[in-house]
Amino acid sequence: MPVLLVCLFACEPFRFSPTGLEWKHPKTLYNLANLDSLALDSGGTPRHFKIAVMADSHLWYDELKVAVERINADTSIDLVILAGDFTKFGYADEYDRFTDIFNKLKPPHLVGIGNHDLQADGVTVYRNVFGPTDFSFAYRGVKFIFFDDNARGIKCCVPKFDSLEKELAGAGDSLRIIAVSHAPPLSDQLDTAASERMAGLFAKYKVALSIHGHTHAYAYGADYGGGVPYLVADALNKRNYVAVVLADSSLTVERVYF
Repeated sequence: MPVLLVCLFACEPFRFSPTGLEWKHPKTLYNLANLDSLALDSGGTPRHFKIAVMADSHLWYDELKVAVERINADTSIDLVILAGDFTKFGYADEYDRFTDIFNKLKPPHLVGIGNHDLQADGVTVYRNVFGPTDFSFAYRGVKFIFFDDNARGIKCCVPKFDSLEKELAGAGDSLRIIAVSHAPPLSDQLDTAASERMAGLFAKYKVALSIHGHTHAYAYGADYGGGVPYLVADALNKRNYVAVVLADSSLTVERVYF
């Protein structure tokens, strides 16, 4: 006779679907919390620090676990950035699985939004889990500007160019600028006009580095004019992250395999 097992108390709460449309993810605001910890750990040599850059971890959780372990073993890393697409479908369950692993990082760590992450009810879940999709902060002589440039299929106002230019101009002459968004110019997320406008703004304000993912293929160089270096991180299944070291006016980039 078949046995029916009924779970009354110990099982996980039932969710109608994994998308997040039927339930509210608790507000945790991880990016904001990590910005607080970054401010508390802002000592050391001004304008000298090391960033670990990743992107497109999707459902490669085993690779993500190894990357976290490798980064934690490198005590010289001051900040970790993941430039979007940490989910495949934008499901709240994927957010949970990702944060369970990523939040084991010892250095402060920040997450941008990718085009996969905003699918389903992903934008709402992202804002609850991480905070605003566009934000900025200053750290050791550098202004970091995170912004959403996942414009494919969206008719208006992505990226928010007026706000982006205001953030760029706000750096003034005293702060170097690092921009972070998921898609590089001339990808399937940005049409030619938007790509040229973005690259033009970055050249105008002399952005020190523009960080991206999306293409699943590593690239580094000034490909879009104006002398601005663009860094595109590999997808995480290729088992590497990018170490970026800033020291005074210099900047070095190196892939670290694991």
